[in-house]
Amino acid sequence: DMAWLEDKLETYRNERCLIFTHLFFPDRAGNLNGIYPTGNWLGGAQLTRIQGLCDHYKNTIWFSGHSHWKWYLQKYQDRENIYRNNCGWCVHIPSCASPTDSNGSSRVNMPLESEGAIVDVYENYIDIRGMDLKNEKYLPIAQYRLDTTLVEIPAKDTPGEGQTGLTWNY
Repeated sequence: DMAWLEDKLETYRNERCLIFTHLFFPDRAGNLNGIYPTGNWLGGAQLTRIQGLCDHYKNTIWFSGHSHWKWYLQKYQDRENIYRNNCGWCVHIPSCASPTDSNGSSRVNMPLESEGAIVDVYENYIDIRGMDLKNEKYLPIAQYRLDTTLVEIPAKDTPGEGQTGLTWNY
């Protein structure tokens, strides 16, 4: 429920929030070279609204999956796994059941493989250690440290209170 999520993000706007969703942001992490089938992700007003939340609440880390792309595919697109451009962090996690491989222009499901991550949370950063779960090995290409130093997020106006002058356009 978008209203519930927005309310929680506003309540905890100056704290680090980890959000887990199934669907990814198509123009951020999770859509390798734009080759994932169109229409298999958020779109329209819902995408605009949730991206607005990601843009405003910069203390958030949005974990998603859906496209199943393997960790190493960042060699084809540097934002495939991790994305941040003046917004909250966007992190795409591969599939533990059937990761997807690619040559950079097509998709191949790998049902006998398994990838995931260990996420360690510290005061001002998060370490993400991508793993080949089937073989119980860390993947050197999938080791990330995300700076999660808190930033001050202005309060959203409540009608009649006029706290910040901030307006919301979804």
